[in-house]
Amino acid sequence: MSARSRSKASGSSSTRSRRKWPSGPLPEADHGELRTVSKTGRDIEVMIAGAGPVGLAAAIELGQRGIRCLVVERNDRVGYSPRAKTTNVRSREHLRRWGIADALRAASPIPPDYPSNVVFATRMNGPELARFGNALNGSRARNDLYSEEAQWVPQYVLEEVLRQHAASLPGVAIRFNTELTSFADDGRSVVSRLKDVISGAEREISSAYLIGADGARSSVREAIGAKMEGEVAFSRNYNIIFRAPELASRHAHGPAIMYWMVNEEVPSLLGPMDSEGLWFFMATKLANEVDPASVDPVELIRRGTGLADLEIEIVGRDPW
Repeated sequence: MSARSRSKASGSSSTRSRRKWPSGPLPEADHGELRTVSKTGRDIEVMIAGAGPVGLAAAIELGQRGIRCLVVERNDRVGYSPRAKTTNVRSREHLRRWGIADALRAASPIPPDYPSNVVFATRMNGPELARFGNALNGSRARNDLYSEEAQWVPQYVLEEVLRQHAASLPGVAIRFNTELTSFADDGRSVVSRLKDVISGAEREISSAYLIGADGARSSVREAIGAKMEGEVAFSRNYNIIFRAPELASRHAHGPAIMYWMVNEEVPSLLGPMDSEGLWFFMATKLANEVDPASVDPVELIRRGTGLADLEIEIVGRDPW
């Protein structure tokens, strides 16, 4: 169905559809209302679904080349689930090229000289099994193999640095609380239908391209028939963010970015999220296929670390 016949069937033109969008101040990252590009008949050149690291990186690449794009994100901000913590060497080299490598280093709640060691132990108060120093090339010492060292930094910090830079580029607009509900290729452009998740108002935006950066359960990927092949995860992770200021001084394994707890009862992984006592904990698999989400998180952390009297404040939980 062409764009013209679809407008007639709905009883509204694309211009009228755009007027449904609520008035009022635009999100911080917006650079004004989108206007139709007269040369192409499109509103923008590229629509990007998802404001995670991939979507924001795509917006930066496009914005630095003067290509108008719109990033839509159904959440009200970046950085809800801090699953990733490593910005690796190659990613940091991209940040260097964009001029924001130093900005990420300055924004991190973990000092840049914090050692990127990875420790394997039975528990935090148990024997150490193995240690990998500078495991992810995070040392700030010069290395001629790469121009930027890796950095241990929560994903939500990375996303905010990317968002700020993308928002500063002319031609880049970012809309939160906005969901891509459907799209169609009319032969001349991709027509995306967007929904304001707060007001329910809808509008259509036409673009030359659509980038699906909307995560592992991508609706874009599903709609175009792209399939993920290979084996699924062997177990579900249960990510817990907690505050325990005493933890760093309660174990004997020294500073590290990851502590892998190798034991039969609660095999798990934990590491620091900042230098003031915020940590993440992942229970990877429990005996008898017990769902980690069904167990009290404080009890789970104490059993996994072996620190039975550790004072813990749960900040967030995320089955993964």
